[in-house]
Amino acid sequence: MEKSMAVFHQPVLVKEVCSLLQPRPGDVMVDLNLGTGGHSLALIEASERQGHLISFDLDEVMIETARERFCAGGVPEGVYTFVHANHGDVAEVLASRGITQVDKILMDLGASSIHFDDPERGFSCQVDGPLDMRYDRSEGDTAADIVNGWDEEDLANLFYEEGDEKWSRRMAKRIVERRAERKFERTQDLASVIAGSIPRKLWPPKIHPATRVFLALRVAVNGEVAALRNGMESALKLLAPGGRLAVITFQSHEDRTVKRKFREVCSDVVDQNDPFGRVQEKAKFKDLARRPLVASAEEEQENPRSRSAKLRGVEKIRN
Repeated sequence: MEKSMAVFHQPVLVKEVCSLLQPRPGDVMVDLNLGTGGHSLALIEASERQGHLISFDLDEVMIETARERFCAGGVPEGVYTFVHANHGDVAEVLASRGITQVDKILMDLGASSIHFDDPERGFSCQVDGPLDMRYDRSEGDTAADIVNGWDEEDLANLFYEEGDEKWSRRMAKRIVERRAERKFERTQDLASVIAGSIPRKLWPPKIHPATRVFLALRVAVNGEVAALRNGMESALKLLAPGGRLAVITFQSHEDRTVKRKFREVCSDVVDQNDPFGRVQEKAKFKDLARRPLVASAEEEQENPRSRSAKLRGVEKIRN
C-alpha cells in the first residue's frame, strides 16, 4: 500500500450536511465516501463523539490519510471504523459486521481534489500522467484499457451518456483511428487527440475540451453508475424509521439519478388497476429539501469546487 500523503481535502456543504442529517449521540452512521475524512469527522463531532461511524472508501491512501486526520483531532478509535470497500456493497459489508439498521447515511459522490492534483493517478486532463483513474489501484481495468480496448460505438455512448459530451461520436472516431497507429498510455496524449477532434472556436469556454470525456472514463473505470444505484438502494433499506440519507452530487447525470429515486420513494404507490387511483401503499420516505441545497457564496469563494455541488436528502418515516 502507498504511503499516506497527509493532505486533507476540503469537503463541501459540511454545515448543510450536518443540518440535514442531524446526527445525535448514540447514532449509528455511515459515510459511504470517506475521502480524507472531512465529512466523517464533522458527523462524529455533531454526534458529540457518542455515536459510531462506519466509513467506506476504495482508495487505501485516502483511508490512511483520514486515519491521520482523526488521530490528529484526538478522535477515540472506538467511535469509528474505516472499511476498504465499494459503497455499492454497503449492505453486505454491514451485514458481515452484524449491522442491519443505521440512523444516518451520507453519500458524497465527488472525487477528491487530491486525486486530480496527483498526476500519477491519471484523473486530470490538464497535467500529464499515466491513464489510470482507478480509486483502487490494486485491481480492475484502467482508463487506458478502456480507451484502447472498447469499440468506437461503446466509447461514443460512454462519452455521451456519462459525460454529456455532444461531440462524443467524433471524439470516439478520432480515438480509434489514432490508437490503430499507437496505443494511448498518457493523459496528455489522449487530451490532445480529444481537443483536436473539434474546431478550436467551438471549444467550451470555461473547461478543457477533454474534461467531459475524462469524467466519463472515470465513471466507467470505477463502476460509479452501478455503485450509485446499488448504494442508494441499500442505503434506503438500511435506514431505521426516522433515519436519514443525504447525497451530494457534482454531475448532472448523478443528480438526475438521485432526484428520480428520491421522488419515487417519497411518493405513494397507486393501484394502477384502480380506476379511482386509490393509494395501494403509503410512501415510506419524505423529502427533506424541495430543492437541492447548494453552497453559499462564501463557500464558493473559498472552495470553487463547491459550485457544482447539490445536496438532497430523505427521511424514512416507516418500514
